[in-house]
Amino acid sequence: MEIQLKPMAEHKKANHMNDDIQAIFLDLGNTLRMLVKDEKYQAAARQNIVDLLGADEKPDKYCENLNLRYKTYREWAFEHLTEAPEGELWARWLAPEFPADKVAPLAAELTCQFRQSNGRRVLVDNGREVVIELHRRGYTLGIISNLISSREIPEWIEKDGFTPYFKSVVLSSVFGKRKPDPAIYHEAARRAGVEPARCAYVGDNLKRDVTGTRSAGFGMVIIMISPEELAEATITDENRPDIIIHEFRELLNIFPGRPVPRLPSENRDYHAGTGTTPLEPGLPRPVLEPGLPRGAAALARAVRELYGEGQTDYSLDPIVLVDAQGNPVGRIADGDAVIFCCRRGEREIQLTEAFTEPGF
Repeated sequence: MEIQLKPMAEHKKANHMNDDIQAIFLDLGNTLRMLVKDEKYQAAARQNIVDLLGADEKPDKYCENLNLRYKTYREWAFEHLTEAPEGELWARWLAPEFPADKVAPLAAELTCQFRQSNGRRVLVDNGREVVIELHRRGYTLGIISNLISSREIPEWIEKDGFTPYFKSVVLSSVFGKRKPDPAIYHEAARRAGVEPARCAYVGDNLKRDVTGTRSAGFGMVIIMISPEELAEATITDENRPDIIIHEFRELLNIFPGRPVPRLPSENRDYHAGTGTTPLEPGLPRPVLEPGLPRGAAALARAVRELYGEGQTDYSLDPIVLVDAQGNPVGRIADGDAVIFCCRRGEREIQLTEAFTEPGF
């Protein structure tokens, strides 16, 4: 994957902090995803809301009132830094004219439709490429977002194939607390297994995202904002981020690949070879250190090391199990069992031929 990068936008140099960052958390709205107006899409959602509730009003009129009620709810949520569960959101704030026992079972779907009535959410430009690349570079990735829907993001992550990339996803609708409450940041870091000081947050709100990230003790805060918005913004010591970017892809300028140490075993190491056996003289020799992964864990880290060099699953260099002297120790003999998994049928034929044809 190649992404052509422009010079980084205005920001305070923070390279000395980058080396300590292990986890990167992303905001959703106006950061990872953008809102696009689509009247046909929005009209269908408004109709769905009215149908679900059985409201007598026309969809446009009912949803106009719904937006006014939601504004009142948001003022309460901002004041208390709390997100109401969806059942309470609809029974108390958005549709109090309907019985709570009718609204509660519909709340999750109503929330999804309500958000769709405001537009279609699309991935930011270069979003997929940047997420995959940051993951490949060795960062733990996560999402922290103020969101009233409990279903929308889990379903979107699965549908768009992002499940392998986001280890920690904390939504205010599920957790109950909203940014800038430090608790939501601490929970995200806990789920990622990374101390807050080694976490970075990427958002779009100079006030909420900066103050919350600082209060939580995160090691870095990055704000993505357009040049036009930045020109009208007031930057103070309280809301000053470490870095300001204008495009999502600029994150690749900020976060280089994380170093991956060589992976020893007590008397045998997995090592990225070049197809020769034993390993060619001059190749880096793993250093034996206690406490590092053994067996399959060492193999997995060796694969990640090759990923870090830009290799992909379809063209990995051979990985050879060697002893401390660099000699291969794994050799399949008669009577051994071999397990492999591949959806391509020709691989089964090739492996079988390797064991059955003389001189293969």
